[in-house]
Amino acid sequence: VHRPGWDIPLAAPNAGTHQALVYGARRENRAHDRAVRDTLDWVERELLETRGWDPATKSRPRIPAHGMVCAGFRHLTSRNLDPQLHTHCIVANMTRNTSGHWRSVEPTLIRRNEKLIGAYYRNELATRLTGLGYAVTPKLIGRVPGFELAGYSREHLDAFSGRRREILQYLEDRNLPYTAAAAQMAALGTRRKKTEAGLAELVPAWRERAEGLGLHAEPEALRPPRPIHPETGSVIPLPVPDTNRLPVNETRRRNRAPALPEMPGLSRAPGTPAKVVPLHPRSTQSRLPRHSPEQLLPTPEKNPLEVVSHAVSHLEERKTVIPRGEIRAAALGHAPGRFRLKEIDMAIDRLCREGELVEAKTSGPDISYVTDRAIRSERRMLARMRAGRGKARPLSGPANPELEKSLAMLTEGQREAVRLILGSADAVVGVQGHAGTGKTVMLRTVASLLGHDGNIHRNLAEDRIMGLAPSSAAARVLSRETGIKTRTLQWFLLRHENLSDPAFLARAREQFRGKVLAVDESSMIGTGQMESLLRIAHTLQVGRVVLVGDTRQLRAVDAGQPFRILQKAGMATTVMDQVLRQRDIDLLKATAAAREGDPGRAIEGLGDRVFEALPHRLGKTVAERWLALPGEDRAQTTLIAPTHLVRGDINKRVREGLLEEGILHGKPLVIERLIDQRLTRAEASEPGSYREGDTVVFHRNAYGCTTNDVCLISAVRGENGTDGETDESTLTEIGNGKVRIELNHPDGKVRSFRPSGNAARNLGVYDTAEIEIRAGDRIRWTRNRRAPPARFGRAQQPDIANGDQATVMEITPSSVRFRSDGGRIYSISRDDPQLRHIDHAYSVTVHAAQGLTSPRVIAVLEAGGRADQEMFYVELSRASDRFELVVDDRELLAERLEGRPGIDEGALEAVGTGLIAPAVDPDLFARLQGDWRSIQRRADEGDTAPFHVDGYGETVTEIAALGISDKSNISDMSDGLPPDMRGFVDGVLEEHDAHRAREDRIKDLAGKLNGHWRQWPELCWKASAGGVQPVALEEYEPWKDEGEQLAAEARTLLSDKGADGRHLSSMESVRPGIESSLEKIERIQSARELETFGRGWGELVREAAATGVPEIHLSGYAEVAELGERLAEAEGPDDDVRGIIAEWQETTGHQTELTTRIFSVQKEAGEVLGKMETDAAVEPGSAHHAPNDALTAKSKDIINECREMLGPDSIH
Repeated sequence: VHRPGWDIPLAAPNAGTHQALVYGARRENRAHDRAVRDTLDWVERELLETRGWDPATKSRPRIPAHGMVCAGFRHLTSRNLDPQLHTHCIVANMTRNTSGHWRSVEPTLIRRNEKLIGAYYRNELATRLTGLGYAVTPKLIGRVPGFELAGYSREHLDAFSGRRREILQYLEDRNLPYTAAAAQMAALGTRRKKTEAGLAELVPAWRERAEGLGLHAEPEALRPPRPIHPETGSVIPLPVPDTNRLPVNETRRRNRAPALPEMPGLSRAPGTPAKVVPLHPRSTQSRLPRHSPEQLLPTPEKNPLEVVSHAVSHLEERKTVIPRGEIRAAALGHAPGRFRLKEIDMAIDRLCREGELVEAKTSGPDISYVTDRAIRSERRMLARMRAGRGKARPLSGPANPELEKSLAMLTEGQREAVRLILGSADAVVGVQGHAGTGKTVMLRTVASLLGHDGNIHRNLAEDRIMGLAPSSAAARVLSRETGIKTRTLQWFLLRHENLSDPAFLARAREQFRGKVLAVDESSMIGTGQMESLLRIAHTLQVGRVVLVGDTRQLRAVDAGQPFRILQKAGMATTVMDQVLRQRDIDLLKATAAAREGDPGRAIEGLGDRVFEALPHRLGKTVAERWLALPGEDRAQTTLIAPTHLVRGDINKRVREGLLEEGILHGKPLVIERLIDQRLTRAEASEPGSYREGDTVVFHRNAYGCTTNDVCLISAVRGENGTDGETDESTLTEIGNGKVRIELNHPDGKVRSFRPSGNAARNLGVYDTAEIEIRAGDRIRWTRNRRAPPARFGRAQQPDIANGDQATVMEITPSSVRFRSDGGRIYSISRDDPQLRHIDHAYSVTVHAAQGLTSPRVIAVLEAGGRADQEMFYVELSRASDRFELVVDDRELLAERLEGRPGIDEGALEAVGTGLIAPAVDPDLFARLQGDWRSIQRRADEGDTAPFHVDGYGETVTEIAALGISDKSNISDMSDGLPPDMRGFVDGVLEEHDAHRAREDRIKDLAGKLNGHWRQWPELCWKASAGGVQPVALEEYEPWKDEGEQLAAEARTLLSDKGADGRHLSSMESVRPGIESSLEKIERIQSARELETFGRGWGELVREAAATGVPEIHLSGYAEVAELGERLAEAEGPDDDVRGIIAEWQETTGHQTELTTRIFSVQKEAGEVLGKMETDAAVEPGSAHHAPNDALTAKSKDIINECREMLGPDSIH
């Protein structure tokens, strides 16, 4: 089906919209138009493609297109008739190829760079608004980096965002987080038909609303005084947007179209001062402090390299392979309006040159990178695994009757897994178990055998094995089904993060020495956590780490797939492939097809168990099918959704049905539930991630708060106490890291902290959304809580784990009573913060479903969503008896799943490095990399060459040794230096050779300069002995030419600002010698020139006297004049020489003046003659004939002057 085109919507931030529309700021309107046009120009240059034809390969590769057909439709309101300045850019599916023929557009790059297009537009708009004097502050809009104008409060923007309130209400009704996907569906679900209204009636209404709400503030909040540069003392000018050097006529045309909207006049309310811009509620308004420019520091300008590094740090927490486009988008969003895209690209390229980013060897057209940190982390992880090979003690002897008795009841895969865990001599082993193969039974058997092994007494399994799981819910399930004491992996890592205390280390080793750590759902662990786990296990002398999981199931939220990488790198692994879960043969075959990467065959095998529904009815269809089931079947049926959005819709529809049935009853309780924003460490370090009104929950004791404290963000302030929303000095402090987040604590006191990466560990930032519960509701907890001690004879409450479910029994005025799935009844006070960590439990996401088993499953997958084979396999493999799949398009889903295997490359795989062990210790290599980069940084800071930085020689020697070991020490277990190591070593040695060559070249030049000027006295002595001038000697000309060349090289070197100049500056004993030798050579050259000039000028004077021809017209004058001009500007000639120069200047000036006058008279005579001939052509007596007395007088003057010039005694 031919698609006619695509819509690229570009919307101004709310504050910019208010300035442009509510208050009629025409320049702000034009700034939006120009930002849109510049964005489209950039899309046309960089992203527009079509398909070509390659006859050699008979393929149609993507090629750049020439000319984008696009129409922009500027809208000024939302569907709710609130002010909303945005432009819909409709890109037609037509363009030209290089030969000028019309072709369809290849939209891949445009689709993949949607975030970058939006970031580019916002950056262009921010640049223009900053150029108009506005203060721009970065803000997270949902999960997308954006900006607002300083001075606009959150209350003001929300007051004019009726459409946003509808979307948020839609999300709240369904208990959904504010994400891009959720907001998009909410926008579609709440969209109403657009009504027309003119600005003439809307703008006065908007202004009246602002006036009625009392929204006012000083204009200085928007346009603070320009800061003073601390070094120069001058006012820092406003930035000037890059106009791309457009022709004047094109600039004028763009200024005319599109035409600006006609805005009604801004009427002033009685008593309102002129030029007051409404901004803040009067009730909370405090007079903004006025700052003179001298009191303000420059606006915080992180350099592009810092901005890009921050963007990479944010992205690498979630992805191993990072597309260049995502780095560009994140960097532009991090510092809106401060840098151009080309500066961001230069910073990315520099990180590549310095080795911080390594280009991935991907087969696709997009450039992607892997961070050096990811490569090092993965390499250290593999090294830990390899170091434990053959180093552990088997946990059970080969002839253990108890072992053989226990194995008899297991499948072959289970038996092999138990033998591997108990009998291997490796410290790290893996169990690759397909979904439903009985991994839990296998671990229960291992625990039983460890508790009965040999002479070990019964019931001591707890001392021999401990379970770890990636989530509290998974840990609870593993502990309940295997009997193994299980904690979360995060608990284990945080508890043993710092082992520097000898006493703590000794106690930890006593607890874990020789113990087995069974890590369940290992596929959901990121590389960073896996590396930390293996490092800590080694330090604590753990007996064995057993990684249990399935590489075909969902991967970690954090970056990396270490479980798969470890298997591929040679970790001892056994495979459990005999599926026990699916009792239905058709379901078993479909699950096998999905596991083997054939989703089309799996969907076909499901037959009539696949149901189609319209995209907006997916949740309703699932709910209807569940509600149609008998009560006993409902309890055995799990509803699985691919996203939180669909899960929320299912929950809403199910509750509506249960309310009609009367299962939900009683008065509702509306709770403001908390939704974790899950900031990355990089985001947590940015003040823009914190907004007034957000909720903060503490994970640990920090900043004067205790675990589980719930606080409200009251302000983002600079350390001088000013409000980050309105003060330019706070913007400066934001850039300098001197901003504090103020919190309102429940005890009434104010706490504060400075944003940093550690904040992500200490606390979570939460959005709020309303949730309704009634008696009979099924809920799940979203946060762990250790039960408080029982008081006053009350029953002890149970511990609550994230993911635990319960049924609401009763809602009283003071508390809510629950019944856990285990049958335990407990109450929680209505003012208990734990009650805010709650959600409905009728449906689960596919990520939460991993590890579950259910007799019946009804699942949803969206062909238009982000479904992949891993997600499909997890949904399908949860059911044991009955599986139903609800989709929006069956055929399209199968097609989309075929191209989405869901398996990402590891860091070493992405850069083309094999997973075979390198010949060099990764820790040694990482240290040398760090030492080398430290040397380079110190060289940059000191403006010197790395060659002369302390430690250079030792570091290069060690790096060179790596290259030698690569060639001479390759064993069966290694493959020499991997390409990235080899590239690093070769690069350092190549740079070292360049340093050596540069040093030798500079020393050679210094020696030649010194030797050259010393030859001059010898030439003079030789010439004197022969009774001639030095210039007459045969060797004089070669010596002179060599001197001129050496002097030119020395001048170039001394003025060089690049590598040669920096190298010379660091050679403290060489530079003075070069400067001294150059000065002596220049003096010698000057003396020779003076002598040549005096001799040449004297010859010209004598020849002029003999021939009567002026000197300036004689042959050889040009050479003498060139010398004279150079010597006139030189310093050092004596008085006699200066007298000769003065004589030359006077004679030359006089003769030049005479020559000029001769040419002038000739020209004037020609002009007069021409006019006289014209007058002579007019008949006497005609109307056009008139005597010209002035012309007659002029001609006489010329005749007299010419006769004087031609006289025998005339100087002319």
